[in-house]
Amino acid sequence: MTLSTEEIYQLPQDGRLHTIEKSLHAKTGRSGKQSTRIIGKTRIPYRGRGHQSYEVALGIWGKDYFRKEEIIVEWEKRKSWAIANNCRVTNYGKRADNKAKSLEYIFKKYIAENPKLSNPYSLYNTENRLNQILNLLPDGALVNEFSGEMGRKKIYRYVIEPKENEGKNTTAKRYRGLLRQVFIWAFNKCLLDDASFLPSLDRPFPFEERIVAKKRPHLKWIDFKSEFIPDLNKAKNDDLVGLSVKASLLMLSRVSSIVRLEWNWLKEVDGIKCFEIPPETKGVKRKYKKIMDQSAIPHHVPITSEMDIILQKLKKITGYQKYVFWSPNSKGHLCEETPNGRLRDMGYRGRQCIHGFRHVATTAGGDLKGINRQIISKTIGQLDQSGSIANYDESLRLMERKEVLQWWNKQLITEGLKI
Repeated sequence: MTLSTEEIYQLPQDGRLHTIEKSLHAKTGRSGKQSTRIIGKTRIPYRGRGHQSYEVALGIWGKDYFRKEEIIVEWEKRKSWAIANNCRVTNYGKRADNKAKSLEYIFKKYIAENPKLSNPYSLYNTENRLNQILNLLPDGALVNEFSGEMGRKKIYRYVIEPKENEGKNTTAKRYRGLLRQVFIWAFNKCLLDDASFLPSLDRPFPFEERIVAKKRPHLKWIDFKSEFIPDLNKAKNDDLVGLSVKASLLMLSRVSSIVRLEWNWLKEVDGIKCFEIPPETKGVKRKYKKIMDQSAIPHHVPITSEMDIILQKLKKITGYQKYVFWSPNSKGHLCEETPNGRLRDMGYRGRQCIHGFRHVATTAGGDLKGINRQIISKTIGQLDQSGSIANYDESLRLMERKEVLQWWNKQLITEGLKI
């Protein structure tokens, strides 16, 4: 059944959807004050997408259209345009070719021009995540399609919900945070017309309340000394990877900075031999702003006599290379997951990881020796911008740090560690 022009005028204000012609409908309001909207429904494919049904708002009866024939002409014109341009019919009238309005263009500008991404590791992770988000969004998505609360709902539908359904809640949370940063950056760079283009991403989604931070797996000290140390000795860990495990255990720095150590970082500071790790190194955890204004200080790791033995062994293997833990890959050094791979090979998957050495040492130092946890914190390279912990950063109390590492190394040797 179809409707004539006169019958459209006489439609009751009942809030229902009435068929005008095949794929054309009139949605009436629920009172005389509400307008009758004209809606088209289509399955026209676009950009390789399947025949997915979607609605197209065509306008208001009595304002945009006064005769049924006008609606049919407009609908056919829009469908023809969509087929010719391989786009959704909903994009008709929008400047789809205007790169400044496409999300893909905004993402590329963010990656190319945001100074916070000067760090190659941040750049790689951000670019990878934005590409993943683009693959989840409709092709040719425009910025003005994701504004306000409607934009929040669309982002949830296309980007967040698929990851939530896969059980990847942490990934979904990161996507929300990254999209929020990108939109705010684009607005500050005047790439968006006004603040109305910003989606409502300040509020977390309900699933984020269920996210529980995973602790790095690590053994209790009693199991560490009775089980792990003997296993480490048995595993013939005198090759490059094994020495990286032992160096991480003795130095207690983050593994991402350990594998990037360079031979020319060995210095003598205040009469103490140490590695002076530049603040921009991954794993050192210095604030980006301080790195940019060159006020960030390096992290100093004192060299104990036990660590010196490890370095002598490494010197014979990689002393002619730039990196202490050299590897013939594109990075030039061991991947930070390689030492963890050795622990997994030893049977400690889910029980002990390289980062977990720091947890074991912190607990042991506090419980066995009564070492001030602030000093342990600074020894293993943690940062706190308030109180007395921050003061250790500025004063570079290397002697205290060396004493902590010396005690820890001696404790390991006492429990049977072979270096």
